[in-house]
Amino acid sequence: MKWRDYKFLPLLAILLLGGLRAMSQSPIYQKTRILFVLDASGSMEGQWNKQTKFEVAKEILIEVLDSVYAKNKDVEFGLRLFGHQSARDEKNCEDTRLEIPFGKNNLEEFERVLSEVTPQGQTPIAYSLFQAINDFPEDPGSKNVVILITDGLESCEGNPCAVAPLLSQNHIALRPFVIGLGLELENEDYFDCIGKFLNANDKPSLENVMNVVISQAMNNTTAEIRLVDASGQARLYDIPVSIYNQRSKKLEKVLITARGYKGESDTIYLSPVSDYDIIVHTTPEIIKKGVSLEPGRHNIIAIDAPIGYLQINRQGFRKINDVQCVVKNEKGELLSVFNINNFQPLLQGRYYIEILTLPRVEKQINIKGGETYRLEIPAAGRLTVNSSRTGIYSIYKVSGGKIDMIYENRDLRGKETLQLQPGEYLAVFRQYKYKSSKLTKSKKFSIRSGSATSIWF
Repeated sequence: MKWRDYKFLPLLAILLLGGLRAMSQSPIYQKTRILFVLDASGSMEGQWNKQTKFEVAKEILIEVLDSVYAKNKDVEFGLRLFGHQSARDEKNCEDTRLEIPFGKNNLEEFERVLSEVTPQGQTPIAYSLFQAINDFPEDPGSKNVVILITDGLESCEGNPCAVAPLLSQNHIALRPFVIGLGLELENEDYFDCIGKFLNANDKPSLENVMNVVISQAMNNTTAEIRLVDASGQARLYDIPVSIYNQRSKKLEKVLITARGYKGESDTIYLSPVSDYDIIVHTTPEIIKKGVSLEPGRHNIIAIDAPIGYLQINRQGFRKINDVQCVVKNEKGELLSVFNINNFQPLLQGRYYIEILTLPRVEKQINIKGGETYRLEIPAAGRLTVNSSRTGIYSIYKVSGGKIDMIYENRDLRGKETLQLQPGEYLAVFRQYKYKSSKLTKSKKFSIRSGSATSIWF
């Protein structure tokens, strides 16, 4: 597929494009490669504080490399130029070339190449970024960064918004800083689809921005998920969380939040090259979409989670937790099933619950964040149904002159024992050998908490 198949919008910026050829499980990369894509089009000859914009960018670029190499000689830098080979009137929209392949301690080569360049041509930003994809060698252990430096609008009918999916398809994803060189404020809207906008109005401010970008490119990006309770405190832990790459929909991490050794939320490592969708597996789930990370920094991801608790105890059966409770929302949609005699976390709100005793206990509850809703149900009694012949029987709860069927066994053989809630009941039975409904038998009985009752058919 040719790059012309993708249309690109105007861009006036320094873009930081952080990406990995393959996302490593380890947060520590074996190598960092930084590619500068530098505008050498005719507009860079414009004066900016008694120097041309190209001279300012060139000086700061050399200073940055010198500063980085003084501390870290293992970083590899490369240089791609555009707009420097053809005159503007030639309208060459493929005027870009990798002038300096990646290498270590190549400051002198940068100085030599940049001293020989005269800005003159068009501004093919889109095409240059597209070509930059192939400038990085295949190396899963490398952090690959692209810094685009330009003062001009895209002059080749390009659309930088389309770069992101291309980079993603080639294992380099977009995470930019947008920095205008004296950009008018009304033009900032151009960059909404690109990233965070920063404006440099003079050489010192551009130098400061460059240092920030390089620092963030060099450092690891960390994050901390803070689940904020109803009182506004980040004191919620031990809750499952899954993190998805928003663009690819790929599951990046699944974890259970933990308290750090100093009481804070613990640190996780994420690549800053993508936005993320975070799902907090509360009941119901909390979904936070489009979470962006600042590269090279520790990012705090705060998520409101006003959690309360539901505790259901059964009298006399505190050690028996095999009775389940069904939780539904106000629409009747199933949210959760859990065993009683445990604390069940629920987000603040109104719920309908069904405790699966015989008969079921149904109740509407209102959970408040930070509080526990406690419900106690009576201890069950034991019923044993006996029959000398195989048959079918059902049990009805008797209340106010009405009966409601709560249980049925269509193949009773000998006897069966059930746990029933206290109350009045009716049992109805017919042996299979009898072919007439008139031979149906029925018996009333009572159940008391902790008591045992037997009936015979």
